[in-house]
Amino acid sequence: MPNMRRRVNSLTQECEKNTQMNQDISPLASFYRLLPAENTAKKVLTCGQLGLGSLQQLLTLRDYWLASDSPLRVNLKIFEADLSVITEFTAKLASLTELNAAHAFFTQQLIAANLVAISGCQRLIFDDGQFVVDLYLGDPLTSLQDMRLPIQANSGADNTCLVDLWSINPSSLSNPLDISQALLWQMAKISKNSAVLGSFDPSQDAHISQLCDHTGFTFIALGSVSGTALGTENETSPNDSALAHSNLDTQISQQERQALRHAQTQTSLYTPLAQATTEADTFAIIGGGVASAHLALSLAQRHKKVRLFCNDSSLAQQASGNKQGAVYPLLTPDNGHLSHYFQQGFLFSRRRLESLISDGFEVGYDFCGVLQTGFDVRSSARLDKIITAQAWNKQIAHAIDSSESSQIAGIDIDKAGIFYPLGGWICPHEFTQAAFDKAAQLSDVSVTFDTDITYIEQEEGQWFLYKANEPKGEQSKFGPFSTLILANGQGLTQFKQSEHLAATGFRGQVSHIPARNELLKLKTVLCSHGYLTPQNNGFHCRIGGTCYQVPPS
Repeated sequence: MPNMRRRVNSLTQECEKNTQMNQDISPLASFYRLLPAENTAKKVLTCGQLGLGSLQQLLTLRDYWLASDSPLRVNLKIFEADLSVITEFTAKLASLTELNAAHAFFTQQLIAANLVAISGCQRLIFDDGQFVVDLYLGDPLTSLQDMRLPIQANSGADNTCLVDLWSINPSSLSNPLDISQALLWQMAKISKNSAVLGSFDPSQDAHISQLCDHTGFTFIALGSVSGTALGTENETSPNDSALAHSNLDTQISQQERQALRHAQTQTSLYTPLAQATTEADTFAIIGGGVASAHLALSLAQRHKKVRLFCNDSSLAQQASGNKQGAVYPLLTPDNGHLSHYFQQGFLFSRRRLESLISDGFEVGYDFCGVLQTGFDVRSSARLDKIITAQAWNKQIAHAIDSSESSQIAGIDIDKAGIFYPLGGWICPHEFTQAAFDKAAQLSDVSVTFDTDITYIEQEEGQWFLYKANEPKGEQSKFGPFSTLILANGQGLTQFKQSEHLAATGFRGQVSHIPARNELLKLKTVLCSHGYLTPQNNGFHCRIGGTCYQVPPS
């Protein structure tokens, strides 16, 4: 009888849970039913979405994740063409009031993420990496064409594809979506062969259904939800009838998808992506600085086993050991791939820091902005070329004259320049330690100090590392590791396998200047021939007064 009572109570609780869930998400019931059943063995669910959509749809996906009985990592990839909607989207988030506690907390996290309307992908990480939103701004077709998949061992398999299901949900804030066959083929390229596509846009159902017939998707008309407006609901029940594609044989469409994947693979033969790793894989990282620690944290968020090998007695004793480091994006006049990389990396670093701070870690920082000026005619002309070549988002960078420079800096500056309002400074060694400590909380992450790895080798796909033991001349062997990452700064090319990498070391002078007199008034990071930070604990940090290339050994 006791066992029966527990079983009845369990069934009652499950029924109440399902009833409450259906009440909470009734406007999006059809979308909810597209998601895998709770008893699935799937550990990662990747959803693609065309259009920024409604907050209600995002909250529905989050409710599904919260209700999952088994560990599940959710990755939502949103593709929005209209950059102008971001500001209004954030404003509407801030105006929402009638939300339950869980939804209100998540909404505040979205606001704190401080989305910036620039082209490219901005990754938002929630819940220690278990709920991730990738927001691709700009032309969706271009974004999808640029996405790369790992090399597939089996040319007929789709196990390296990303997306499990798609939805089309344009925001009322943006322009109508241009849904073309070329766009759906690119969506199909990165999708599982079994992926379905649901649409919340009744005005395009017939058109999208026809395109799905050609590209191999099963189309589901979900109906109009929330009028695609934030915080409102449409009383019309979604139409969940599946319109099966019958004009194109499934096998043919899958062959077309595979041809697209193969064509993309051929364009990146010299920079291939490896297959996704398994849960049992282990990672070795040589290095003990900011790059090593933050890579370890990203791997720990995926529950990987990581071991760092540090040449020093503690973390961040080399280039990452400065008391302050300036943080701002490196821009180029053409705003090409490198410039995009630095902008997205800059925003990711800000969010990573803010996440660590909210988790209670102590890291010195101040996002006080960065003011960059030229130090001679040539450098001034280059800065002018950068800032006038593009219509930069003002949160990223904008031009200022000499009087504005003085006002922003708090001291007299007689030069015009570029101001990066979201920039500032971070204490690198504290940032490094916080990232490592957080990683160790999430997964099996450890570090071996005072370990100078002098030799590496790969045997049957596994990596082994060797340390020379003085004075006996013996070697200590570490391994095996499935993956090896070199993040050891100027020692990057010391191994036979890496000696031909196009990497060059630089050394620069670092000075710590006592805060006194006029410098006490400095309110922002000054960047010119090197940079100078506002005071922290009574000292300014000056870096780059002299800088020279390290000759090859």
